[in-house]
Amino acid sequence: MTDDDPRARDGGIGPAEWLAMNRTGSFDWDLDTGTIDVDASGLLVFGVPPDRFDGRPTTLVARLDPAERMRLDHVVRTAVTGGHASYSAHFPIPQDDGTPHWTHVLARILRDGDGRAHRIVGAVRDTTAEVSHAAFVQQLEKRREMQTSIVERTTHALSRAVTVDDVTASLTGPGGLARLGADGLALGLVENGSLNVIALSGDSLDVLDGLRTRRLDRGLPLAEAVLSGRPRFVSSFASLGRDFPELAPYLDHLPFRAACYLPLVAQARSLGGMALFYRGRTAFTADERNLALGLAAIVAQSLQRAILFDEERELATGLQETMLPRRIPAISGGEIAVRYHAAWSGRQVGGDWYD
Repeated sequence: MTDDDPRARDGGIGPAEWLAMNRTGSFDWDLDTGTIDVDASGLLVFGVPPDRFDGRPTTLVARLDPAERMRLDHVVRTAVTGGHASYSAHFPIPQDDGTPHWTHVLARILRDGDGRAHRIVGAVRDTTAEVSHAAFVQQLEKRREMQTSIVERTTHALSRAVTVDDVTASLTGPGGLARLGADGLALGLVENGSLNVIALSGDSLDVLDGLRTRRLDRGLPLAEAVLSGRPRFVSSFASLGRDFPELAPYLDHLPFRAACYLPLVAQARSLGGMALFYRGRTAFTADERNLALGLAAIVAQSLQRAILFDEERELATGLQETMLPRRIPAISGGEIAVRYHAAWSGRQVGGDWYD
């Protein structure tokens, strides 16, 4: 080591040591193998002992609250599937004593010649000291509490939905829009090459009744989101009218200033789309975009279960109609009594009874 070496002037401390002292680490995530390599400083930030780390991303974020894990997953997934070159995320990691350590991840997505993401490299940093200012923390916590409440209330309401009608009732019934944090909603399902809007909720949205059933094409923003599989966040209805001339005549009758159009996809199956409308909002932060994507995922999962239930019930009803006798035979000198008892949800053995 020479006098010109920076480590000589700093008591033998090199770049790696400086990063560790400042609680900054690095990671290298191989998307092909699903493994992630994190240096000792990075594991320290995540609160994972080096001897307990197995190279899996899920182990790295095991301490995070489930809602935070879902939000972080949406950030990464949106960046990877959306063709982005990088992403950043800010989240708290609970420590052993229960206090949160705020963590910032800044990552770069490496892609091959075809644009496919195969590797993510980045840095992770403990930013607890930077967010300790009371006003900032209170504002951030208030926003996160509101977002968490929206997710929890929507999930709870949809957990009781069995049929597609139940799902629409949960979204459009009393308190439905408030649970979503929106002022208006449109919900459409893909059926035989068409997009059928099965629910409209919100002031003045009835002006869109004429557009409820249309061939699935890119002439309207909701259909465009379904076909592309990508959300569209709109902060100017004027621009929406320019991009979709067929919708322009209706926009003056709507009291909204912003909207997001979200594809509904469950297990790689495109079910339809959902539009959320807002009166007071003119922009969408990264957190608000991720929240909207999370809500779309919840609704899509509920719709998938409901569609399957409706299909099975329709099949069962048809089977019942074909098996039951058309008429009760008449016997001279006697009477015939018939008792039919239909099976009900939850039985493990047996079915309908006909005596």
